[in-house]
Amino acid sequence: MSLVVTPRTLIKNLFMGGIFSFLVFVPSALMIFLGASSFGLGVLSFSGLIIALFFIFFSNKKLTFKLPDLVVFVLLFFCFCLVVVHYVFVNQLLLVRNNADDVRFFYGLISIVIVLIAAYCASKMSYCIPDKSMVSIVNFALFFMLLNVLMSSFRVDFFGVGNIKPSFLFMEPSHIALAASSLIMFAAVTKKSLVSLVIISLVMAWGLYVENLTTMIVGLMSLVVRARIRLIYFSVVICIAIALCSQYLDADDFKYFSERLNFASGSENLSVLVLMQGWENAVMTLQSTSGFGAGFQQLGVSTEVGDYTQRVIDIVGSDPNKFDGGTTASKLVAELGYAGVLLLFIQAYLMLYSFIRIRRYSLGMVMRPCKVFAHCIIICSFLELYVRGVGYFSPTMFLFFTAIFLLFLNRDRPGVSSRSTLDERHTVQSL
Repeated sequence: MSLVVTPRTLIKNLFMGGIFSFLVFVPSALMIFLGASSFGLGVLSFSGLIIALFFIFFSNKKLTFKLPDLVVFVLLFFCFCLVVVHYVFVNQLLLVRNNADDVRFFYGLISIVIVLIAAYCASKMSYCIPDKSMVSIVNFALFFMLLNVLMSSFRVDFFGVGNIKPSFLFMEPSHIALAASSLIMFAAVTKKSLVSLVIISLVMAWGLYVENLTTMIVGLMSLVVRARIRLIYFSVVICIAIALCSQYLDADDFKYFSERLNFASGSENLSVLVLMQGWENAVMTLQSTSGFGAGFQQLGVSTEVGDYTQRVIDIVGSDPNKFDGGTTASKLVAELGYAGVLLLFIQAYLMLYSFIRIRRYSLGMVMRPCKVFAHCIIICSFLELYVRGVGYFSPTMFLFFTAIFLLFLNRDRPGVSSRSTLDERHTVQSL
């Protein structure tokens, strides 16, 4: 098999890598250069671009639209109607709230429809991309992400953002970790052992350097899904390593991380307070609405407010996480009530399923790179749901929707791995 890359293939890979990098970098860059309040503007711009590219380049392709595609569209339409009925019921019939934001609701509803359509198109396009090109595209984005990490390591505020931890094209290190999480995990499980270990070590080292817990969790998650040794032995080794480090390093070396993990009611760590604020408001809203929630996109508008919110305002003078709840999981619960809890259980099942598949891949199972990447995305969705949320309209959530469409609407026939053979697959060796 020839490994020569033709100029035409190289140009295609660079073009597709650039398009994918748009999703990774532009939403955050728009927050810096245009003062956007969230990732929403960038994600919606990318969604429009994907839909346009799909109809320009794939409208004449023989794409397969089968019964599962129709079922998904019917289910999505049904869910769309349920969200509207839920909002009207909660804010007009159940509670008759005068402070509900109808404009915010309908804008969010239209936006999520656009994002889902774009994610569906992206899943179809990704499945048609040759395996080697898919690997090149992800590596392309990862390379520029590493350049961004290098630039942010100088701790220079190049664009006058004013943050304590300037991160070049991102607002903060946590945003880098969220955007790069699935790229890092994909590289960790597809590269050879030494390369994987170097990548994970660099991630962990950078997380220590900039003092960012989200980055550390990304590195640890990548290590867990990559390790070939039995997880029980792996867990023992990690615990021993942590115990040894704690003995030889001063308490001040772990001050940031100890404060970040201190969930006591008297904690003054802003990250902890924001996290607790989101869940406190979610639980209070769940109780006050009899489990129905406040309605889609109503967090911070008509939801309950607890003591943690006031403590955050006392520290920073405002409520910067008013609309995102600190984590996307608490936002779902506050807005959709027990239906949001059900969605979290479904996501937990999907994450467990993807974890098992990636573990099998790490142990030698053959799988197309696009599906490996999709499973990595679903596993990494844990971060935005429970560690550091930035709302529904983020690069991570767009990739999450795309991954679900790709995995469950593009199934290979039993015993067949489309355009992928054991020789083409990246060899994964034992750690």
